[in-house]
Amino acid sequence: MVEDDLRLGFIMVSNLVYTKTVSRYFCYVAQDAYPGQFWLDYGLNAIKTTNGGLLSFNDGRFFGRIAVFGLADRQWIDTIYKGLLFYPKYKSHYGDTELSVIAVCTNKLVFDPNCLLIEVDYEKHLGKNNPDDERLYRERAEAGFDGRVSPFTPK
Repeated sequence: MVEDDLRLGFIMVSNLVYTKTVSRYFCYVAQDAYPGQFWLDYGLNAIKTTNGGLLSFNDGRFFGRIAVFGLADRQWIDTIYKGLLFYPKYKSHYGDTELSVIAVCTNKLVFDPNCLLIEVDYEKHLGKNNPDDERLYRERAEAGFDGRVSPFTPK
């Protein structure tokens, strides 16, 4: 377990932990995530049997479209951000969205509805996203995330 007592933010802390650990797969979750039975066993099986790069847990909100909580294959991730899990210039939002879009566009996103990891913070989604992160996401999407996918304009 890692605690963000310096208030660096989820993206920066995830990237720091990612760089300091060694494993074939890396799972990112937050303190408000509550797992279903065998969630990680199902997730590991799904990503291994599909040769996926990113497993999107069933979070009860996005249902696999965005890997809010995910299980990443380091071999695939390291081809994207060169040793980081998320694009490092995001502060609090859109890191998971960008990674998910890249996974979808490269046929590397995996979803198994049995991999249940629910985020229980119902008021969090009533607020707005970080406007700087949203602007950065739009700019990066329109450039295809550094040429990794076809450029597009987010809705």
